[in-house]
Amino acid sequence: MSTEIYQPTDFPCDEVIIYKLHDEILCSSIGYKFLYIKRRENQILISFNTLLTPSEKNILDNIISQHEINIDIFRNIVRKQILINKQCKILFYDKYKGNFITSVFNYKRNMPSFLYILSKNNPDHSPSITSLNNININNTKFTYNWESNLELEIYKTTDNSDGLYDINILNKDNDVDNDELNSKKIFIPTSGYSDTLLTEKTHGVELYVLNSDINDVPITTVALCKSSLIHMPAIIKIGHTKNKNNNMNKLNFTWDNNEIRVNSGILTCKSYYFKNLKNNAEIKFTINLSNTSTVILEKYPKKQRFAGFIIIEGQEEGMPSAIFNISKNENINLPSITKLISSRGVSTNEKLQLSWLVNNKITINKSGMNYDGKYDIWIIN
Repeated sequence: MSTEIYQPTDFPCDEVIIYKLHDEILCSSIGYKFLYIKRRENQILISFNTLLTPSEKNILDNIISQHEINIDIFRNIVRKQILINKQCKILFYDKYKGNFITSVFNYKRNMPSFLYILSKNNPDHSPSITSLNNININNTKFTYNWESNLELEIYKTTDNSDGLYDINILNKDNDVDNDELNSKKIFIPTSGYSDTLLTEKTHGVELYVLNSDINDVPITTVALCKSSLIHMPAIIKIGHTKNKNNNMNKLNFTWDNNEIRVNSGILTCKSYYFKNLKNNAEIKFTINLSNTSTVILEKYPKKQRFAGFIIIEGQEEGMPSAIFNISKNENINLPSITKLISSRGVSTNEKLQLSWLVNNKITINKSGMNYDGKYDIWIIN
């Protein structure tokens, strides 16, 4: 699927006009291709899910000309941003089934935000929906509708908090239409056998999303964490969808010694593709932790509005690691922070702590005096 974005220039920054353009394009004959309209500084972007034909471009030109806007730039989509009001539902095109981690937040102050995992292994079935973080404002929250054989849509539940929201499927590549093209393929044999997700990994933390093109096979998001080669891992599955007719048919994960593997219980041979969310991180950097002193993340995230994950992993064996999922919508408000999974220091049980106080940056520290050194950080939102 190709996506085309128009970037009009000489545009008056009037949100009322944006609303009018949104409604006029949506109600026109090209409305079925329309994705979103957003404002950026003194310009707007208008996005469609496929390239427009010459006649369709003429229709758009006629709509825009009524507002005295000139179009002179085209570029490809990077991530979705869309104007949301109560009546506006957002379709994730061609998403009839699958396993998706979705974040929605607004760069304006005091607006709702959330982080969800949605999982569905057959277009005919109901989805599994897991809320990781959800900040409601003015009794406004987001909800999903993913009916049988229909595309995934999301909408607000009240007339409050209209505006431009950033919408992102965290396990989807921005530059690839098909996740399978840019994911590692694995083959899971029958019960008692398994395939490898990762080798030469003695410690740390991982976050995987497993999908399949085949209906009715189990799919899941899984987090794994352990401190050293010889210690038992912590493993948690989120948004897990089993086989509808066989509860024994599920994905099982192990992390023995230095190898992460997966098997599928009672199941005939099936192929999967999986995504390591670390590879989708927009930002990766390293910090030094010493004793219990805090390290301030001065540059990241750049704004006080955020919905996503922060992964922290000690570089040396024995160090603690953790995954935090976070949602925050305003400088003067506290965020919603959950430690999704963690492992402590091997000998003295140090744990990683993350804080995001009112009108402050994110801080990270250890709870004890040991395991000083370098810690890698991935920010995914």
